[in-house]
Order: sequence, then structure tokens, then C-alpha cells
Amino acid sequence: MNLEFSRQKLVENIAALMKEKHLKVGEVEQAIGISTGYLSKMLKKDTESSPAADTIWKLAKVFGVSTDMLIEGDFSEVTDNLKYMSNFLSKLKQMTDSNQLEWDSISIDEINLMLMSDSPNFPIIDIRNEDSG
Repeated sequence: MNLEFSRQKLVENIAALMKEKHLKVGEVEQAIGISTGYLSKMLKKDTESSPAADTIWKLAKVFGVSTDMLIEGDFSEVTDNLKYMSNFLSKLKQMTDSNQLEWDSISIDEINLMLMSDSPNFPIIDIRNEDSG
């Protein structure tokens, strides 16, 4: 198992995600509770500093990605489909958190059975409209 990671890839991903989410360095530093200038210094190409594991975890949480994706992924060219899915998942989470969506429990076995079916019949998402009661 390779425990090394590319600092440059991490820095590129952080910069790309900040750009995509329209976040400034200071906003990210404040959100994850690191000192002013720390992230800015880390993002400079001529610096060798790498963040601690807990900082990477906090960054991944702020950006809504896994730590693996933040370290090893490639966010330099986010496709329209990826942006669409990211926005969809953010909206889905927001609606779930505000109780605008109702979820029924379903097991992995049930999902696998549906996927193996010739004509899968997935449950429909019920979006409750607050105006209709």
C-alpha cells in the first residue's frame, strides 16, 4: 500500500474546488479553523508544506468530497455532468435535512434484486410541496 500522496495533486484539487464553489482562501481557512495564511501558503507552488491529516479531512468535508478524492482525484476539469450531479446531491441533502423529502428504508439486498431484474422498479422519490400541505 502506497502511503505517499502527491502534494501537487492535492493543491490542484483544493484550488479547483475553491474555484468551483466560489470560495476564497480566507473563507475556507475560517470554515476549517486554521490560521489565516496557512492555506494560502500551502497553495503556493514553491512551498513544500503539506497539511496534516485532520486538515485534509476538514477540507474534504467543506468541499463535500471524500478525502481519497481530494488527495487522488482530478477536479481540474469538472465535467458538466459532474457539476450537475454535485448540485443535485447538494440539493437532495438540503431537502432531506429540511424534511422536504421522505425516505423509505431499503436494504442493499432489495437494491441488488432490483438491479438484477429485467425491468427494475425503483421507488419514486416523493417531494412534499409545503404549499399543498
